[in-house]
Amino acid sequence: MKQAWLYVLPWDIGFPGGVNQVVINLINTQKKTQTLTPKLLIDQNSGNANYIASTPVDYFPLTNPCWSPGILGIVKYLIKLPFLLFRLYRYIGNDVQCINPHYPTLNVLNFVLYKKLGFYVGKIILSFHGTDVVSIKKTVGFEKYLWHFIFQHVDFMACCSQKLADELNDYVDNSVEGKIKVIHNGIAEQIIKAATANSGVLPMELDNSRFILNVATFERKKGQDILIRAFAKIRVSVSPIKLVLIGRSTDILINYRQLVSQLDCENDVVFIENLEHQSVLNFFRKANVFCLPSRYEPFGIVLLEAGYFSCPVIASNVGGIPEIIEDGYDGCLISPDNIDELANKLIDLLNNSDMAEKMGRRLRNKVIKTFTWDIAASKYLNLLSNN
Repeated sequence: MKQAWLYVLPWDIGFPGGVNQVVINLINTQKKTQTLTPKLLIDQNSGNANYIASTPVDYFPLTNPCWSPGILGIVKYLIKLPFLLFRLYRYIGNDVQCINPHYPTLNVLNFVLYKKLGFYVGKIILSFHGTDVVSIKKTVGFEKYLWHFIFQHVDFMACCSQKLADELNDYVDNSVEGKIKVIHNGIAEQIIKAATANSGVLPMELDNSRFILNVATFERKKGQDILIRAFAKIRVSVSPIKLVLIGRSTDILINYRQLVSQLDCENDVVFIENLEHQSVLNFFRKANVFCLPSRYEPFGIVLLEAGYFSCPVIASNVGGIPEIIEDGYDGCLISPDNIDELANKLIDLLNNSDMAEKMGRRLRNKVIKTFTWDIAASKYLNLLSNN
């Protein structure tokens, strides 16, 4: 039997979001290359079973000593641990060559103990995506101790950007720094081609309209409020123009709608919630500018997707974004929280189509050559032979 690569997620694969897109694309790539058989494990309480690329999703009850406070949590965990390890033994057996939790929680302690007790000889690779590292750095006391124990006993820690790797390096003990590896996210060109084979229909209000596009979960760190304010400053001078904001709905969305109303630009701002990924891709193809004014951004897969469609990009000079965008060559970088700078860059690109097209073409060339899931999957696979 071909050996397996076990992906682990702390939530249901059906939820929209960047981490799930990473896992889905890695699974698709592994199935295409037929290197290892991908499997996916999710906490049993996460939701109903789904299937990704004909890969069954298994639900498994994971826990850790910090689910209940103090000594009680430790006692409860120790009582459950033998039964949990036995279930892991029956599930993992001898088929799994790599256990790869993405956006790891303290539940990965179960896999570490399973290996440390001699039941498993394969690799454990933790994959970090951004706010998971932020959360870990805030832990204290026993929880912090457990994370450092985990870091000592996993084989590798993969980060989606050098900037995120630097953040993690600053936190971990010197003895484990060599375990931290950078594996950039990518795009799946064949999947994008298939998804956009038909041009798709945009909302009626965008028919024949120029528009600025933003695709991100509606949350403060993504900076949509900055983009809305910058758009309000320029919309008359570059009219006709619209702003399209696509993302997973959150509580902050009502604030953004109120902001649009206060700035008197309801007729020119379009909110689209919880749109499936394949439908989002058609917006990249038709947008005049893509803008990602994030306050915090570990990487930014949406920048790769915009680049694939040669869409000119403006993004904040934060996190892993400068690892994708070279300012003034294949995109524009701005300071976070700077409304005036963003407004000026939008005017520059919207009024200079030649410059915008050149930047878009250059970014497309970079994305196709440098940022693919084939490259990312190959780097993950190489870790199996890296000691």
